[in-house]
This record gives sequence, C-alpha cells and structure tokens, in this order.
Amino acid sequence: MLEMESNVGERPDRVCTVIEFGDNGMKTLLNKSTSVVALSVVALATSACTMSASADSNNTSMMGGNIDMTFDQDNDVSLMGGNMDLDGRVGGDVSLIGGDIEAHLDIGGDLSLVGGDVEFRGSAGEASIAGGDINWNGNTDRDLSVAGGDIEVTGRIGGELSVAGGDLELAESLFVEGDASFAGGDVEFDGQVNGVLSAAANQMRIGGIANGRVELAAEPSQNSWSWRIGSSDDGGRGGNTNGLLEISGRLEQGGAVCAHRVAILRGADIRGPLHVWSDEEIDIDSRASTGEIIREDRAGRDCDDIFRDHDRA
Repeated sequence: MLEMESNVGERPDRVCTVIEFGDNGMKTLLNKSTSVVALSVVALATSACTMSASADSNNTSMMGGNIDMTFDQDNDVSLMGGNMDLDGRVGGDVSLIGGDIEAHLDIGGDLSLVGGDVEFRGSAGEASIAGGDINWNGNTDRDLSVAGGDIEVTGRIGGELSVAGGDLELAESLFVEGDASFAGGDVEFDGQVNGVLSAAANQMRIGGIANGRVELAAEPSQNSWSWRIGSSDDGGRGGNTNGLLEISGRLEQGGAVCAHRVAILRGADIRGPLHVWSDEEIDIDSRASTGEIIREDRAGRDCDDIFRDHDRA
C-alpha cells in the first residue's frame, strides 16, 4: 500500500513530499529516463523547503527541496531533491539525485549517486558516483566508479576502481584489491593497487605501489601549458610538465609507459621490466632503483596505438 505525506514549509507553494513504500512496493525513483530526472532535479533544487527527518522502517523515497535526514533502517532509500545532508545506517540500496550532497552513510547494499559537489564518508557494497567536485573517503566490498571534475579518493576498494575527471588525487591511504583505471588532466597516485594499474593524463605522477603491471600514458594536450619552477627535494623536474610522467613509487612487475617525457625520481623502485616510449630520453635520478628499462622513440605515434601494437606483439 502506497502512503504519501506532504510537508509544507513556511511558504505554502514550497512542498517536500515523502513517499514510503512497503517491501513489495515500487522500485527506486531513479529508474526513470535521464531527461525526466534532469528536469526533476532542476525543479526540486529551486525549492527552498528543507526536510529534516529520520527514517527507521520501510523503504523510503523522498522528492523535495533541501533534505536533511538521519537513517537507521534495513531497507532501501531513494531521494531526489536539492542539497542533501545525510547520515546513519541503511541496510539496503541507496539512490540519490540532488544538488550538493554530503553523506556520511554505512550502506549494506549498493550506492548510486548523481549530484553537484559530493562528499561521501562511510561504506557501501558497490558504488557509482557522478558529479562536480567529488571527495570519496569510504570503503566498498566490490567496485567503485567515479566521474566528475576535481576528484579525491581514499579508502579500501574491495573490487575494481575506475575514476575519470579533471584533476585526480588518489591518496596514500587508498587501497584497491582489484584493477584500477584513471583518466584525467592531472593524475596524482599515492595509493596501492593489487591488480593492473592503467592511467591516462596530460601529466601524471605515480608515487604509490602497483603490485600488478602498469600501463601509463601522459600525452601533452594542445594549447595546455603547465610549468613547475625549479626542482623539488625528491628530484621532481622543473619546466613544462605537459606530457610529463613522473615515477617515484614502486612498480612490482614493471609494464608499459608512454609519454612526451619520463622522469624516474628519487625513491622510485622499479622491480620488473619497464618498456618506455617517449619523445625525450628518460631522466633517471641516481638515487632511484631500477631494473631492466627498454626505451623506444614515440616517433609521433599516439600512446593508444603504441599500446595496441605492443599487446599484439
């Protein structure tokens, strides 16, 4: 049986609507077309209504303005609204569409989130996040995929990790049990990946630990200028960093690297064979530890084409 309650704020034309479904009720509100969802979010975000509530029983679905909720329930949650401030425990799946979203949630099921600026703390079974600037500090039992603007990721990922955006910061406390793939303008990786690490960027620094093979591409972007003045204490080079790949971490199995320029910095520990395609000679700090390194000239080729030919060989 569907129960609906409308809560009117200070102005009568601004309404938050709460919809609670029983266990055999309707599925999540997010199973709608993208266009309908987008229009709904715009309409709801313009409402000044703020809904403050707690949920502790049946599946919970809400359509409203700004939403402030605390949960302690075993079933699913589906919210569509403006800005959201959420915390608590949800045993089922969580689906969120809104403006800026701050969520401190322990989720027994999966998380699907679309928002503006997003900050998440907590845990989920599997998670998919899309938004503007995103800060993820949480754990998943399975996969995590993130797409947005500037992105920070930390925590333990039990499956695979996929991140695409502008500037990506993968923190030292990040641990990925499976494979990881990163794509962005500027990629900074300081975490640990047990599986294969694949990354593509305009400029990249690999300071973490890759226990599997790596496939790294740093291709310069046209009309993009990035400069680093002087040299850092760890041997980071100055000058134009567009198309620069710096390695200061540990590569257990080596792999394949393609970039305009490659710098192997102090502290780097490359234990497996590393095949490098670059436009310039590799700059290797005398304090780095390296095994077998094979270099070839890029000769104007795209990194994707080079990796494809290399895999066929």
